[in-house]
Amino acid sequence: APADWTWLRIVRRGVFGGAVYTAYTSADGLAWTRGASWRHALGANEKIGLVAMNRAGFVARFDYLRVARLAPDACDDPAWADPCDADADGSGDRCDPDDDGDGALDGADCAAADAGEGRPPAIGGVTVTGTAPTRVAWSTAPSADTYDVTRGALSALAPGAYGPCLADDRTEPFVDDGATPAAGDGYLYLVRGVDAGCGGAGDYGSDGNGASRSNADPAACP
Repeated sequence: APADWTWLRIVRRGVFGGAVYTAYTSADGLAWTRGASWRHALGANEKIGLVAMNRAGFVARFDYLRVARLAPDACDDPAWADPCDADADGSGDRCDPDDDGDGALDGADCAAADAGEGRPPAIGGVTVTGTAPTRVAWSTAPSADTYDVTRGALSALAPGAYGPCLADDRTEPFVDDGATPAAGDGYLYLVRGVDAGCGGAGDYGSDGNGASRSNADPAACP
């Protein structure tokens, strides 16, 4: 309800490319009511203004202006624990295990603040359609600049032996294979992403035991 004195609060939370500003009001400075939030990119010289709107002749007086940095217990509220949120997922970077949101945890990410660089995660969404040519397609990974594809005969597969390289440093998320397997046999296709920066090559997914696949075939993709 309206009161002679109303407390106003604006909370700023940094997110990737700007900040989110949220308004609060209180009649006693203790119990606060949250209002709307706005997202802006105001730059380094952002300013906060206070405006009162009422009938002509109405005078509002602003007093007790304070600026403070919130400092809760570490990670109790990740959104406030760190005003930076590089991947804009609502969790401040200090408490976010994956700051850039690329699927690689920060401790295993050589570029933890850059989603476009780092060891690519396992490639998903692999589909195989058609015959002679057969099209192998996959979902892209943000840190993969190119892709390697192996092709192995099902009859010859063994742990660590997944066949020779079918496509090396492929930039498109698909490859066409004109070969046909022998009668009664078939092909297995595996795809990995390759980062041209610090991440290097990813793996070919995980085997049945959860271990990362590596291909020891003499003609494997380099």
